[in-house]
Amino acid sequence: MHFSSAQRLYSTSPLVPCYTLEVKIQVLARKYNKLCDELAELIRKKNAPRGAVVPLYIDMETLFKLDVDDDIWQDVGLTDDIDTLHSIPSWLGDENVRQGIKALLELD
Repeated sequence: MHFSSAQRLYSTSPLVPCYTLEVKIQVLARKYNKLCDELAELIRKKNAPRGAVVPLYIDMETLFKLDVDDDIWQDVGLTDDIDTLHSIPSWLGDENVRQGIKALLELD
């Protein structure tokens, strides 16, 4: 039976591809959090668009232990300048609705 070098690598080190993927995801999450910091600084200096909101940070400790109702799935701050209060769906733009959805999901 003939094995390619890739097959030998995967058969002898099954964690190598998974580890590499985890590292790549962590790098992306850190870049995202850094962008959130930069946006927070722009807002603090009043250099961000009016109404800009810093999206929720990705918690690096729980990144690979996600649940369906974790904050990472929330779209806070991901609307653009042309959105109006009336065009933003309530699940996205109304904090009371967002809290109600979370409370309802916790009951289930």
